[in-house]
Amino acid sequence: MGMETDFENWMKAVEEKTSLTSKDYKSSINIISKHYSNKKNITVDLYNKPDINFIKKLIQVYDTGGEFADYGSISHRTYINALKAYLRFLEYKKSENGINTFEEDKKIIKAQLIKKSTVTKNSLEKFTELIKKYPYPIVTKYLIIFLKNILPQISNDWWNKTVKAFLLDDEIRKISKNNDLDGLDLSPLLNILIQNWDNISKKCNFSYEDRDWVFNMKKVRNHIAHLSKKRYKDLNDIYLDFEYIGRFLELIDIGQDNIKIVINELKNEKIEIIRDILSGG
Repeated sequence: MGMETDFENWMKAVEEKTSLTSKDYKSSINIISKHYSNKKNITVDLYNKPDINFIKKLIQVYDTGGEFADYGSISHRTYINALKAYLRFLEYKKSENGINTFEEDKKIIKAQLIKKSTVTKNSLEKFTELIKKYPYPIVTKYLIIFLKNILPQISNDWWNKTVKAFLLDDEIRKISKNNDLDGLDLSPLLNILIQNWDNISKKCNFSYEDRDWVFNMKKVRNHIAHLSKKRYKDLNDIYLDFEYIGRFLELIDIGQDNIKIVINELKNEKIEIIRDILSGG
């Protein structure tokens, strides 16, 4: 199986992209290879012996402010988003721990390939408690920092127009004294982000598909909020929720203190889930 096919299958299996988007992104890597080769008068084939550091360099070149930013932004930023997805794929394959290979991940991501009988009750309880710590207060904390930074850039009257306008009466009462987001739960904070998405995405150069990570985070929040004392039924569900939380934190990363440490910790704990499954859980 070639690198192109691996990349396409990974996007569908791991990032749950549609078949159409996966094919577009797969083709876009070849298009970028040809474009960069022509512009620099060199031969570049990003699928042949890919170099992670070189891909990172290309992302800077084709992203906002880069030499070929206009080209990267074609078709709603399809080319630059494809490069970023390809980088995630390569980093995913590399795995510093040596166990996160694509073939193994396919088995983990595909729920039907995970036999529940091989997963112990202790493992499920362990990872249920582990994942529950992230939305409260970690994701909430960094989302508040992000919104406090970006909303005033949208409107001078940001408190009324971008916050209060989208809150329920009970939520407004919680924060009416201090006019501060700190009193809000994750659910209304995510709603504020969604309702202001068009303006926020323009300010942050978010892509259309980046919005999917926000909705996935909302699903995770609802999932965990309704767990109560129950545990997850399948390690596959936990694995995907870890993935969604990590992607969301990367999306709202504006250089907040320690957020990269949290993201790395999240990735390491996700690898523990893989180890648990591969060892027979």
